[in-house]
Amino acid sequence: MVTITEQIKVVRREIGKRKTFYPKWVAEGKMTQQEANYQIEAMEYVLNTLNAVLEFERSFIAKNQKLFE
Repeated sequence: MVTITEQIKVVRREIGKRKTFYPKWVAEGKMTQQEANYQIEAMEYVLNTLNAVLEFERSFIAKNQKLFE
């Protein structure tokens, strides 16, 4: 199983890689700037979603502590 926290780390790393490699690929004509921007933005939305899930999970556990005793 891969936890939400681990997934967030992986997505952050992926965003960093894309920000490093995509400018080179755009310059080489392997992808357009528009496509690069979209792909990075999409991963940033994934990160936002995962962060929201993590925050909800933490909030739910805090509010419902008795369920986990």
